[in-house]
Amino acid sequence: MQSIPIRIIHVLFLLTLMLLFFSCGSEPIEDSPDMLAYYVFRSSEGFPLSDSAREPVKINPVSGAVSFVCVDPLCSHDSPACPLYDIQSAVMDGIRLFYVSEEIPPAQKWNQKGSCEIREYNMVTGEIRTLASFSDGIVLLGAYRNSVYYAALVYEKESDGFRYGLFRSEERKTVELPLLRDYPSTEGGMDTGDFSSVYAFVEDRIFWYAPGETGYLFYTTDLDGNPLQILSAIPPYIMNGQYANGFAYYSVLGERPENMNSANTVIRWMNTREIWRSRLDGSEAVLLCSNAASWYVYGDTVYYTVLEEEPETFEYNDATETNWLGGKLFAMKTDGREKRLICSLDSDFDLTDTKTFLGAVTNRGTTYVCIAVRDFLPNHFYSSGYEYGLSPNTLIVNTETGETRFVGPPEETSAERSGFFQTDSHP
Repeated sequence: MQSIPIRIIHVLFLLTLMLLFFSCGSEPIEDSPDMLAYYVFRSSEGFPLSDSAREPVKINPVSGAVSFVCVDPLCSHDSPACPLYDIQSAVMDGIRLFYVSEEIPPAQKWNQKGSCEIREYNMVTGEIRTLASFSDGIVLLGAYRNSVYYAALVYEKESDGFRYGLFRSEERKTVELPLLRDYPSTEGGMDTGDFSSVYAFVEDRIFWYAPGETGYLFYTTDLDGNPLQILSAIPPYIMNGQYANGFAYYSVLGERPENMNSANTVIRWMNTREIWRSRLDGSEAVLLCSNAASWYVYGDTVYYTVLEEEPETFEYNDATETNWLGGKLFAMKTDGREKRLICSLDSDFDLTDTKTFLGAVTNRGTTYVCIAVRDFLPNHFYSSGYEYGLSPNTLIVNTETGETRFVGPPEETSAERSGFFQTDSHP
C-alpha cells in the first residue's frame, strides 16, 4: 500500500484547522458570554424584566428557542428553590443579571426587620452574589460597567423616618451617590417621581432627570454622581425617550383634533405620536415621523408601529366596541430616511403600548425584533367592557423578509407554536 506524502498530510491538517476556525467563529457558542447578545429577555408571565422579573426567560430569535435564565439543569424553576423564582424587577449588564429579592413580612413593612436585597446572578455560571441589603423597597435604575444603580428608602434612626438614597453597587462595594441625599420621602411609601432616574449611560457620564422646585431637571454627572451639571434640554420629552448613536430620540403627541367628543378620536390622537431626534442638549432637533403608536431604536434603525386606518368593531354588552389591537410594523433609518413597511400585525398585538417592543438582535446580518403579545379579555368592572391582558407569548419578526414566528413559554415546544409563517411584507 502506497503511503500518503507528508506534504499532503500537512495540507489536509491545515485545511481542517481552517474549517474548524471559521465554523466556530461564524456562530456564537451557546451560553457563552458572547451568546447573550443574541437573546431577548422577559419574565415567564410576559412582562419586561424592568417591570416584573418572575422566572425570567431568554428568547433566541433565530432558532425560536425559549429557556429559563436559571442555568441549573436540575432546577424546576417553579418554586422558591429556584434562585430566580418570584424575584422583583431586574436589569442586565453583559452576563450579569442584577435583581431585587424582597422578603418583607407585611407586619414589619416599616421597620428594619425586613429584608430587601440587591443580588447579582451570573447567567453563565449560575453564581449568585448579594451586593446590598435594605429594609424597604428598591427601584432599579440601570446597570453599566459591572455596576448596578438604584434608589432605595433608607431608615434614619435620628429622625425615626425614611429618606431616599441613590446607590451604586459593584461586587462587594456599595456607595451612596451625592444626589438628592436630603430629598424627603412622601407619605405612604415610595414614589418613583421623587428621586432621580437614569436616562442614559454615555461613556464615562450618566444623564439623569429628576423633580426640581419648578419642574423636572435634566442633568449629567460622572459615574460616581459628581459633579452635577444641569442641561438645557426639555426633560418631559427626554423622559419617554431613548439614547443611541449620540442622539436622544423622543416622542410627542401630534396636532390635537378639533372634535374631542369621540372616544375613538381621542384614542387615535393619543397613539399617533411624532418621533423626534436631537442632541442631548436639545440642539439639532429633527422630526422623523408623525404617525407612530409605539417605537424602538436599535442600531441605525427606528422600528415603529402604526394603528389601523379602519380598526375592527365588535358587539359587547349591547354596545359597539372598537378593537384597537393590530396595525403595521415599519422601519426607518435614525435620520428618518428609507421608511419601509415590514409587515402587518393582526389583532393579537397592542401596538399602542409603550412596551410593545421587547428588544432586537442581529445575527448574520439579519435583525429580528421581538414584540409582546396581548390577549383580548372581557372585563366586567370597566364601562368599556374589555381590556388588554398581557400574554406570555412573544412574536419574533424577521425585519428583512417580514416573516413572523410565535414562541410561548419554555414548556411549550410544539411546532404549531414555533414555526414560521408568512405575513404581508414589503421588503
